Amino acid sequence: IFLDGEILPKLLSDKLLEFVDGNIDTDPLIRFWNHLKRNPSEESRKDLYDFLYHNHVSITPDGCFVGYKRISEDFKDLRTRTIDNSPGQTVVMDRAKVDADRNRTCSSGLHVAAFEYADKFYPNGILVDVKVNPEDVVAVPTDYNQQKMRVCAYTVLRECAGERVDEVLYADDPYDQS
Repeated sequence: IFLDGEILPKLLSDKLLEFVDGNIDTDPLIRFWNHLKRNPSEESRKDLYDFLYHNHVSITPDGCFVGYKRISEDFKDLRTRTIDNSPGQTVVMDRAKVDADRNRTCSSGLHVAAFEYADKFYPNGILVDVKVNPEDVVAVPTDYNQQKMRVCAYTVLRECAGERVDEVLYADDPYDQS
């Protein structure tokens, strides 16, 4: 499928056709694509939708997506215990300081994961939902079955109430408090 003269990644094309066939609003997917194509990393543009598709990650109406992050009981990051991850906080890191090499497993950057990884890899602390703009994804490491990524920004939505299973989260999302 071509959108605005550009070819969509195959999985995104397939999902768009599935939405059309099911009479589901395609605007969130189109907004996702518009964000994604502004991502300066060619590898991230290539890898991100595959990550979302394979991990059943929900897309928001504005074209962002919901990932997961394990934090401490006092809403700080687990590594440095200095970054505030309270609901409503937007956490930002200079993109140039985030390791863009997807072949490096653990490295510098803000980490976001698929539910399974975030829920099971770190057993302690609080699991939170975070909203990520596709433009802010820097690397999707090839390890861990593509279940985590490094980003330069995310917004903490809330404590996680369980894995989100809807493909698109709408305003009537019972978990949505933003």
